[in-house]
Amino acid sequence: MYEYSIETMEIPAKLFKQKPKAKELDQLLELINNKAEDGWELVCNTFMAADGLAAIQTFVCTFKREKK
Repeated sequence: MYEYSIETMEIPAKLFKQKPKAKELDQLLELINNKAEDGWELVCNTFMAADGLAAIQTFVCTFKREKK
């Protein structure tokens, strides 16, 4: 049996630019690696881009690990 954890990382939206920058990707990798050190495995990663009205873009990551 597994337990699951959902983590989000918000980044400011840039007008006309929907792609995250290298700095933001490095922050995402740090989040994933920190969770891995605690035994979590990345199951799903989604990038929710701003739609023109939103000021925030979000990475949503789902992790799992064996329940103890």
